[in-house]
Amino acid sequence: PHEDHIGSLDAIINHFDVDAVYMPKIMHTSKTFEDVLDAVANKGLKIKSPDPGDTIDFNGLEIEVLGPQREYKDFNNNSIVLKVNAGETAFLFTGDAEETAEKDILQADYDLQADVLKVGHHGSSTSSSQAFLQAVKPKYAVISVGVGNSYHHPEEEALQRLQSIGAEIYRTDLQGNIVCTTDGKNIAFNCNSVSGTEVYADAARNNTPAEEVVYIANKKSKKFHLESCASLPDEENRIYLEDREEAISLGYTPCGTCKP
Repeated sequence: PHEDHIGSLDAIINHFDVDAVYMPKIMHTSKTFEDVLDAVANKGLKIKSPDPGDTIDFNGLEIEVLGPQREYKDFNNNSIVLKVNAGETAFLFTGDAEETAEKDILQADYDLQADVLKVGHHGSSTSSSQAFLQAVKPKYAVISVGVGNSYHHPEEEALQRLQSIGAEIYRTDLQGNIVCTTDGKNIAFNCNSVSGTEVYADAARNNTPAEEVVYIANKKSKKFHLESCASLPDEENRIYLEDREEAISLGYTPCGTCKP
């Protein structure tokens, strides 16, 4: 339910003929999430939460639901993971799923091989584990990521793992809009750079942070901090949040040191 994933979903529902809406079994108190619920209600639709192993037929495409395998405490691992089979080609969409969810999907023993992988969590090092990538064996890896984002995505560890399996990497921060097409046998990419992408490409390559505030919450202490705080938790205990409102709505309290 994070804004960078559903921020325009209400507009899509309002302006297109939508037959079904699929979302994981999690709720959020943000205005963005409420806008989506309003759009669903106004269209007389009901939200469906698919189960692992479900298949959805969409105009001759077979869409397999691979995750989430269970309910998780954090939003990222609750991402719906989909494998789209198009003729002899396959595409894997992972949302923000991280290594914990990846391990559960691996244990479910699906056929994960896919030609194109939409890289998990914008290229975060907490996703795209080596074991998962070896099972997927993607020829192409697409990273949806903002130019000069303050999360420093994609992270070098994830990029190195993708390179180690021989995947050709496409990034929206460097190449703008990425359109991938298939005829069921062949796959083609067309990158149409968005306005300003070239200007900021060097900054993106160097992971230059954008001028925005990042909040980092501690899973254990239930405190949230500024990115510059001296009391940041270890990486495995971190949750990255988009805004102060989200942190408070999830039950985190401000750090007394950095006073976010």
